[in-house]
Amino acid sequence: MALFLAVMTETQKNGLKLWIVMFTCYCAMFLAIHFPLSSEIVYFDIGQGDCTLIRSQFNREVIMIDTGGKVSFNTQEWQKRKGRTNGETIVANYLLSKGIKKIDRLYLTHHDADHVANFPSISQTIEIKQVIVPKGMENLESFKKRLEESTIGLENVIGVTTQDDGVDNDLRLLHPFESGQGTNDDSLVLWYDFNGIKCIFTGDLPQLGEKEVITKYPEINADILKTGHHGSKTSTSPEFVRKMKPRLAIISCGRNNRYGHPNQETLETLNNNGVPYLSTANCGMIKLRKSFGEMPYLCVYGDGTASRLNLPLR
Repeated sequence: MALFLAVMTETQKNGLKLWIVMFTCYCAMFLAIHFPLSSEIVYFDIGQGDCTLIRSQFNREVIMIDTGGKVSFNTQEWQKRKGRTNGETIVANYLLSKGIKKIDRLYLTHHDADHVANFPSISQTIEIKQVIVPKGMENLESFKKRLEESTIGLENVIGVTTQDDGVDNDLRLLHPFESGQGTNDDSLVLWYDFNGIKCIFTGDLPQLGEKEVITKYPEINADILKTGHHGSKTSTSPEFVRKMKPRLAIISCGRNNRYGHPNQETLETLNNNGVPYLSTANCGMIKLRKSFGEMPYLCVYGDGTASRLNLPLR
């Protein structure tokens, strides 16, 4: 009997130890997911579209620039599906996997479907606290219709120009200068300081708009250039590239897309200025990541596995 009690006592002790170990592991995993020590910029591989995530350490602030979306070409009624697109699923699932349940600020650079069409669906899974658009876009009936399909009220949408730029030292608004209709010409241009790595996002801004930006902000340059309009020849002028002096260009476009993006002229501009580039069409998801105690580095996921790359020097 004494032996039995001794065995039971020891078993209970071991069980308690196991429970403590399991609980500790669970807490560690929970903290690692929901309060990560790393920060990152994620250029999503969502096909022919744009979607970028900026996540700070501990998930203190989550910013998204565009959401991607599918462009419909004479779609028949029977072809219209209510189900989620691949891009929507990729973005929402990634956010949830990182313990992200809300987006503090969603910047929609302009009203093209391949930049904004996914936001109503994403809002059904992830809370979006504020939507920021180029001034004038918030009044478009087509945009209001998208809002009605989302969980976001019009009171949470802000139309901006550079005159409305806030006091966020890490993120600056460089365009548009005046109210418009949410077209390519009105694209938001955002400049972000990621742990000392300067990044610029230009939406689909044409070359004339790029010239206006560098004329108004001659002091601005960038380490990483997100090429405008998916690498189209209408953006990323030689003058703009020379002024930005990027260490790397990132192109977001779909594999074998119907537009031929990136355009060969754009690639020649980058090559002629000694700017290496990565494309989501070839590399898959691209991350700029800063882990605790390390310098920022790149990760690409083209073959389903992560490959770590050093950021090119100037």
